[in-house]
Amino acid sequence: MGALRPTWRPAVPNPISDEALPTSGSRMMVLGRRDLWCEPWPPLDDYARVSVNMPAEVDEVEVKYLAVSINYRYLTWDSAYYGYLTIAVKKGSSTYYLIYRYNPNSGDSYGPFADSGWLFNNTVFKGVAGYAVQLEVLLHTFGDNLYKSWVYVDDVKVYITFDCYEGEAQPLKAKSPKGLPLAPSTARPERCARCKP
Repeated sequence: MGALRPTWRPAVPNPISDEALPTSGSRMMVLGRRDLWCEPWPPLDDYARVSVNMPAEVDEVEVKYLAVSINYRYLTWDSAYYGYLTIAVKKGSSTYYLIYRYNPNSGDSYGPFADSGWLFNNTVFKGVAGYAVQLEVLLHTFGDNLYKSWVYVDDVKVYITFDCYEGEAQPLKAKSPKGLPLAPSTARPERCARCKP
């Protein structure tokens, strides 16, 4: 009688019951689901988009900058190879990536549960006055019933500023994702002395 061989089985993630709370208020948005029986096949892009028409001026005062701030929290059993988050601002055919293909599980080693915690991104743009811009939050998921991903989004703000910003504003033009770090930015804009706190 030969030796018994173990039967190979895929690792089955344990269920996660996260206690996610909004960063403010009582509601937040979620993309993806932790409790779906199976993520859709083929791989799916879940997204939320909002368009904003930027004024060129307000009460005869020229608009200088557009500021976009967003809080997000990524929870996943999957890896960056199979599931990821991208946040972008678009003007016409130009796209600027605030976050590109981010996943707290780097590489292709899926399995360990990862929770990014709440992260914050704030980017200030120039050259957008008088244009329509679009903010897009996209979660790409791989179709299976084990290694799920979901993202919470809260406190999304798109607002204009005039001359009360110190720092380097980004031109909203096509930005190649090549060379972008796959880690989130936590930079906050500096306020000038004339601004109220």
